[in-house]
Amino acid sequence: MSSGPHEAHLGPSSRFDKARRNQWVRFAPDNPQLRWSCSPPFARIRPACLCRVLLSPLERSMHDKSSQILQAKLDTAQKRVVDSYNLCLNIIAKEDDADFLATVREVYGFADRTSAAREHFASLEALIALYSARDNWIGSSGLPIAAIGPDVMTMLGNLCGYLAVGQIPEPITDVAGPGQKEPGPPERQDIRLAVTYVAAAKRGAINDRAPVKTVTERYGVNRRTVQDWSKAFDALNIEHAETITSLMDRAGRRYRQAGRSQSAIKIRSAKRRAPAN
Repeated sequence: MSSGPHEAHLGPSSRFDKARRNQWVRFAPDNPQLRWSCSPPFARIRPACLCRVLLSPLERSMHDKSSQILQAKLDTAQKRVVDSYNLCLNIIAKEDDADFLATVREVYGFADRTSAAREHFASLEALIALYSARDNWIGSSGLPIAAIGPDVMTMLGNLCGYLAVGQIPEPITDVAGPGQKEPGPPERQDIRLAVTYVAAAKRGAINDRAPVKTVTERYGVNRRTVQDWSKAFDALNIEHAETITSLMDRAGRRYRQAGRSQSAIKIRSAKRRAPAN
């Protein structure tokens, strides 16, 4: 005899006892991400979904706590994005207001459009990294644990709307500035592979008594550069020695091809100093 609208779909041959099934029926409708799991037929629900649905009260509490922490981190990152975007607009609107710029410099350490624009896009990069992190996509529901809010998405939509009609809005045009350019995301990843190799060799995971020299040869940089990288960048979470060595070798070739080796920089500098014919 069925005791509820979903009980008939569980079937007498289910390997879950009645109390466990009732827990599943009671819990799932209260969870928006799992509500669809109550739809028949029961046999089509994947095991991974069942594991999430059939959580014990303690496990559910821990899951909810983890979700709240992730959402809090994402909310903080989103606030940084929105605040930095508003700062860009305010600096553009009040770039002739000396008192305002002095206050901004005191609070943020900069008051120019280039620094503000770079801070804005750095905050966007950090937000997207949090959102796309593996911890935010645990489970088989296909939904993130923590989501990006409408304010940030509306802002991104506006930027894309300008680009779609061939206009480059000011927060983007302002990022270009004088001086040596910082490495972009792919190059930073290659640098972190170099740092990972050095760190692995120092702890004995890789048999290389001169890892800094090895990296200088692969990347075409000097020892000081490699030492600065080790201070500025964190090593990646890679344990297998052969994997680290292989990835570092390929990263070194990419780094040279990108024209960031010492020899490539010297050649470009010499060309700029050479008198025009």
